[in-house]
Amino acid sequence: VITVSTFIVQLIGPPCVKWAAEQAKESGRNISEDDLSKTLAVKDIIDPLYPLIEENMTLSRVIDIFSRSPHTQYPIVDQNKHVKGIIDIDSIKNALEYQEIGNLALALEVMKSFNHSTKEETRLSDVKKYMDKHRLGFLPVVNDNNEVIGGIDRRMYGNFMLKKIKGVRGLFHPA
Repeated sequence: VITVSTFIVQLIGPPCVKWAAEQAKESGRNISEDDLSKTLAVKDIIDPLYPLIEENMTLSRVIDIFSRSPHTQYPIVDQNKHVKGIIDIDSIKNALEYQEIGNLALALEVMKSFNHSTKEETRLSDVKKYMDKHRLGFLPVVNDNNEVIGGIDRRMYGNFMLKKIKGVRGLFHPA
């Protein structure tokens, strides 16, 4: 009885699964970055530990943060964690000319103005379009009080999407 029932399930199981996938319109889908980015939000990728640079931080401390973190752009925030600007690699390179005043120069003095941000609820597809349109490599993530609660950058986005796409495709095409 067990052998016969196993044999019957093995015969009718695969065609039934194929039929169910076709009925659900999942058969033959090629999951793309666009498909995933429309279903995911910033909260799925945000780095809540993204380093923040306080506006009164010394340049030597800023350089220390750059050397310890994989990111290339950082938000400059005031005491209320509101975005004042950003510091990027170019800002640091320009500031290195004044390395001897590294303990006197402040982050505020080398920052670039920056008035872009996003919220946790924003769809990743919208964030990607926004970053492309404004040629941004980084966006601070803010809450309803405009306080920075994390960050998202292109490298994080790319790595996240690559892992997600591989994971989703792995479900349908196991190696």
